[in-house]
Parts: sequence; C-alpha cells; structure tokens
Amino acid sequence: MVQKEISKTPFSIYWWFFQVIVVLGLASVVVWLSLIPKNPVFTVADIYIPALNTSNSTVQQHELNRNTSLIFTLQISNPNKGMGIFYDDILITLFHVDDTIGTKTIPGFYQGHKKNLLLDVLINGDTVFWRGIADRVFGLRLFVETKVKYKVFRWKTKHHWMVCEASAMIDPQGRIYGEKNIRLHHTLKMA
Repeated sequence: MVQKEISKTPFSIYWWFFQVIVVLGLASVVVWLSLIPKNPVFTVADIYIPALNTSNSTVQQHELNRNTSLIFTLQISNPNKGMGIFYDDILITLFHVDDTIGTKTIPGFYQGHKKNLLLDVLINGDTVFWRGIADRVFGLRLFVETKVKYKVFRWKTKHHWMVCEASAMIDPQGRIYGEKNIRLHHTLKMA
C-alpha cells in the first residue's frame, strides 16, 4: 500500500492572502469615495430692483431716494446622498465694478441630504448707486461666503470655508438680463 502525501504549496497561501488584500482594498476605496462630500450648490434664481422698474405705476423717479432695496432669490442645493450640511452664518455681498452695494448676513442652519432651499434676500443698497445706473443695462457681482460642516451619519467633519461668486447683468427694468438661474462658482477669495 502506497500512501500519497498531499502537500500544500506555500504559493496557494500567498495567493489567498493576495486575494483578501485586493478585496479589502477595493472595499475601502468604494467606502472612501462614497464618503467624500460634495460642496453645496448656490444659484441665483431671480433678481429684482423695484426702484428701477419704471413700468410699475407706483414707482416714480423721486422714489429712487426712498426705495434702495434689491431683492433676489438664492437657491441652495445639497447634492450629497446621506450627508447633511451645517451652515455657519452666510455673508452675502453685492458689488458693481469695485463698489460695494450692500451686504446681508443669513443666520446659520442645517440642510438635510438631497434638499433644496429657496431664500428671498433683501439688501438695501446705496441711493447714489441706483441713480447712477438707472435706464441702462449694468453688471452686478454677488459673493457668498460661509463655513460648512458635513454630517456623515452621526459624525461631523471639520469646518470647510467657501467663497462663491457670480456675475449677473441687470436690465433697465431691474430684472436679470439674459439667462436666469445663475450658478455661483467657487473662488479663492472675495475681491
């Protein structure tokens, strides 16, 4: 009777360890990619300057001295799946060329995952500025500055500082000239 000895080669054990390491590596990459937060998306949905709307029968030229408001709708979207966003106070600043028209601070809030928020923002501008741009198309620059924390399950990330900006053309009636829903783009600093 001849006995055959079955021996496992060291190669098969190494091959098994290699497969386990590859599977664990791929699983960790998938988990890591799914946990990378996306930045919130800021969009200017509409702008209206009542003082410039001369077609409105209640607005007359002398009202430029009193009505210095600029009203715009800011849409904030959270594109993340399963991640909420905690916003610190949001500072909104409007510029024409290099002149500051006005600022507004929106108190901080929490936004759930895949949620959209529409904010109607009222900024009171400089009266001299409105008189200087009446009856023509002009450009505005909008800056949004805030810090956010992402909520992943029960864990919160560190603060992420962001500044976004957009430019919009305004017609003589005080509305957006051209394309609406202007998306703000991330920038390094506020000018």
